[in-house]
Amino acid sequence: SLESLDDVAANVQRGLKLVLDAAVIARQRNWPQEIIERLVAKAANGKKGGQVRIVMALPERGRELEFAVPGSFDVSPQQAGALSTVPGVLEVVEM
Repeated sequence: SLESLDDVAANVQRGLKLVLDAAVIARQRNWPQEIIERLVAKAANGKKGGQVRIVMALPERGRELEFAVPGSFDVSPQQAGALSTVPGVLEVVEM
């Protein structure tokens, strides 16, 4: 069967990966709250949402920490732009 491109695109599982600056995060005590508030404020209420992953390099250990934030979130370009303004967020990458 044929589906419109818009319908197919609407059903694609998308997500955002937030790459954090460990040095900035270490200096700010409220960074998790600010990110969580922005995510919760834009939670996908009953709509198809996407996954959000948080990544942070731990250079002193030679490792990288990555975890998924539980839930389904608005992963629109507008939301990616809003999250990119949070201090300590180096990059927001579409997955």
